[in-house]
Amino acid sequence: RNLGVATFGLGEALKLLAARGVHEALLTCRDDNHASTRVIEKCGGRRISDSPVLEPARRRYLVPTA
Repeated sequence: RNLGVATFGLGEALKLLAARGVHEALLTCRDDNHASTRVIEKCGGRRISDSPVLEPARRRYLVPTA
């Protein structure tokens, strides 16, 4: 925990998507998952909406791959 492993992993996955021509990725996480929220936001995630239909509620982010 708190070693940057998840941030590194997400960054590498975003690089792979960029190499395949994907410009943005849609990521979701549970509303109460603060660690995932931090990782996504560190990688440039922009919160677009919440998904109130799913239980528990989920946050939705668009993350640039470049």
